[in-house]
Amino acid sequence: MLCTFSPCIEQTQRTVEALKAAPHAFVDIRTVEALTRFYDPVYKRHRTRDKDCGANTIEANNTNKNSHIRFRPSLTSKGHSAYLTFARRSLTHSEDTNEDAMDVKT
Repeated sequence: MLCTFSPCIEQTQRTVEALKAAPHAFVDIRTVEALTRFYDPVYKRHRTRDKDCGANTIEANNTNKNSHIRFRPSLTSKGHSAYLTFARRSLTHSEDTNEDAMDVKT
């Protein structure tokens, strides 16, 4: 298994062309774009029931016990970080029938 990191699509294209032209054929060539996405923290306080008036209220004190944090993805995503290309080298017939590789010891 081979994985390459390329910052631009032109370099990714050259890498894929080289993998296809390699003396040992590579198969299952796949490229994934790694996008940058930021997440913003959102702090929430738990609602509690007010025993005196029976209404739902938000706790005034912001303790760890009464609050929790969630993350919301940003609406905009600018650019990308890179391209990851994965490839697997195909086995030739002689490599596939290699007795040493197939010898399993228990």
